[in-house]
Amino acid sequence: MDKRVQRERDFHELRFQDGVGARPQEIFYLSINSAKTWLNHKISNAASLGGKGLEFGCSTGDFLSSLLNKYSFTCYGIDISNNAVLAAKESISKIHPNFPVDDHLFVMDANNLEFKSEFFDFCFGQGVLHHLDFPKCVEEVHRVLKPSGLMIFMEPLGTNPIINLYRILTPNDRSVDEYPFTSKHLNIINQYFELHDIQYFGFFTLPGFIFSFNSTLYKYYMFLAERMDKLFFKIPGMWRFAWVVVFQGVRKDV
Repeated sequence: MDKRVQRERDFHELRFQDGVGARPQEIFYLSINSAKTWLNHKISNAASLGGKGLEFGCSTGDFLSSLLNKYSFTCYGIDISNNAVLAAKESISKIHPNFPVDDHLFVMDANNLEFKSEFFDFCFGQGVLHHLDFPKCVEEVHRVLKPSGLMIFMEPLGTNPIINLYRILTPNDRSVDEYPFTSKHLNIINQYFELHDIQYFGFFTLPGFIFSFNSTLYKYYMFLAERMDKLFFKIPGMWRFAWVVVFQGVRKDV
């Protein structure tokens, strides 16, 4: 195991040592609920078609469990943290006692996937790829997907100076090797996948978490801010001020 992978594993083992993995900064994620909704919509569309799906960074298994409640597909999950995978196995076993967790949930380095080539119909994840070794991880995603297979991910962007300042001021909130996306990352992905349905989120919605104490205020603020974001990100170049990007890519023959 190289040093980068070991650092990531150590960071996430510590994070999930309580079997939950919650972080104080997660309150800020209320500002990008629309991004999560869009991501879940795209993943749900893929899962509804059946086949095999792989979640990168399955964490404690909550999202996989919700998909199993709704769709009949063969799902797999991987995470770098043994603590996270143990929690996922325990959680999913309680809700889906017939699901073979030991055969479908694995502690694994996503840079070196232990699956045969062209095995999955789709791969998906939230905030995982920017922890990995580019372009190696993209090559691996490409390798394990079937022809015309889908990759569906949400990743943070590293192009908004205000968000980057926050990252500088809070170094302990993230692992030392993670590198938020820039156009370079999307260009690398585009070598292996035909990117489409690229959506940017998180500019006018960023203050939304401030109103979380009042559900009515939060609802109305986000209603307006999300629509302003849609208009704002249609302006050429303004995507750089987004917090996250959600994209879907179709596997190319390379």
